[in-house]
Parts: sequence; structure tokens; C-alpha cells
Amino acid sequence: MMDIGALRMAQQDGGAPTTLAAGSAPGESGVSVLNFRFDGGMHLLATPRCHCICFEMSQVRVEKRMAGRIAHYERPVGSLTINPAGYDFAADADEDVEILVVAVDPGRMALAAAEGALPEAQLIERLGGEDPALFALARTLAFENVHNYPSGALSWNEAASSFVDGLVGATPRRCRPGRAARSAKTSSGGSGITSPLISMSRSGSRRSRIWPHAAHSISRGCLPDPSA
Repeated sequence: MMDIGALRMAQQDGGAPTTLAAGSAPGESGVSVLNFRFDGGMHLLATPRCHCICFEMSQVRVEKRMAGRIAHYERPVGSLTINPAGYDFAADADEDVEILVVAVDPGRMALAAAEGALPEAQLIERLGGEDPALFALARTLAFENVHNYPSGALSWNEAASSFVDGLVGATPRRCRPGRAARSAKTSSGGSGITSPLISMSRSGSRRSRIWPHAAHSISRGCLPDPSA
């Protein structure tokens, strides 16, 4: 598993949370999955070396702090927080909490951005939002990890690539159908793979795709933040 960076976690009794999933399939996906359960409360401090996309697996009130901003949320299961590499992040809750984190190596994301003709794409920090397709992929990655990759390492790495593509704006690859992918499809009520675009624009004769989570650095401050 890749080096996540500085990460301090404790549940209400001061002990470490229960780790439900951690790691990645063999290969060079540049993606790892982490799944934690906090009993009685959550206290989390992080300055990750990689991009961390955190999904809430339980609907509880959470105080989040990142990049000088503080917010209190009680969002539905599947809501996400995007913590780009190098950003200080903290979160606290007074109830049982389960979180699912997909960690992405910045170099892997940069490569995917270049392949998708978006070489200047940058990940946008977000304290709250939703993306059902990314959530379904994250659940697929966690399911495969917990069950020792029943669909095979290649299938896991394809799902990891689809997740990264969804962040940077490239057309998502479709995973090979397997038990995990079918499980994600059933739980999400859809394919669990394809995310809708939020806007389309033209640059000369070229059509570019702008996704909710990544933007060219020139327009980074212009995209709406769903937490606002």
C-alpha cells in the first residue's frame, strides 16, 4: 500500500479505529483503499501525501476543517470529502462513524490527466458533495480488498483506473463484470461506473469535458462548491 502520509485517528475511548479494509491489488494502479469504523466518536487529523477521497458510510453529524474552512455536516451515506495532497484536514464526530477512503497517488492522477488531454487539471478541495458513480467504484474496491480480490487483480486495477479517470475528467473505463461490480450496480441502482458531466465547453474545434472534481488551474476558483 502507498504511503498515505501523516494520519492520526482515534475513536471515543482513545483507541485506534477498527480497520475493515486496507491496501490494493498487485499492480501499479497508484490507488489504495482504506475503510475504518470508529466506535462512539471520531477524531481525525491528516496531512496526506496523496489525494484522499473520503466517503461517509454512516449518516452522522461531522465537523470538518480544511484549508482554513470549518463546516458542520450531516449528509447521507455516500457523501464525499475531497482532500488534495498536502492539505491539512481534521474531522470530529460524537457518534459511531464509518468512513471509506480512496487514496490516489498524485503522479497517477497527473498521468491520467495528461492521457485525458487535461494536463493542467487540478483536484479541487471539497468539504461536502455527492458522486454516486465514484461511490460505487469505491465500494467495489473495498469489497474486492476485503474478499482478497475475487474478480482478480486486473479487474481491481481497471476499477481503480476508472476512479482516477472520474476525478480528472477522462472518459471512465468500464470494469470487467464481476461479483464486486455487480454488487456495486445493485447497491447504487445504476451502472456504478459512468458519472454525468456537469458542463460542456468548446476550445476552438475541440470539445472538452469538465467534471465536478477537477478543473484547469486557470478556472479552479470558478467552479461552484457544493458545500456552499
